[in-house]
Amino acid sequence: MLLNSSKDNFKNLFSLIRPFKYKIILVLLLLLLSAGVNIYIPLLNQKVMDYGFLVGDYKYVIQVILLIFFLKTFIIACDLVKEITRADISSKATLSLYKAAI
Repeated sequence: MLLNSSKDNFKNLFSLIRPFKYKIILVLLLLLLSAGVNIYIPLLNQKVMDYGFLVGDYKYVIQVILLIFFLKTFIIACDLVKEITRADISSKATLSLYKAAI
């Protein structure tokens, strides 16, 4: 009996999030993209130290620092879009549940 009600709960959950399928996919893709870029930035920091400061190539240092700046700006933009989309999904799902309860 418990297993059956658990399946019903999952069906209800999926029917609730079905209208937001593409937005949820967008949020997950942005999450993965920003996480991947965040993993790459420490490697760029290492390159700045190894090939920039230690060698004395300050042009390279400036180029990589600008790249890091643009990557961080990109991450902030992704996080902003992700959070706006997540908040939109949350508010619309809450409204949907409220209307269904009335």
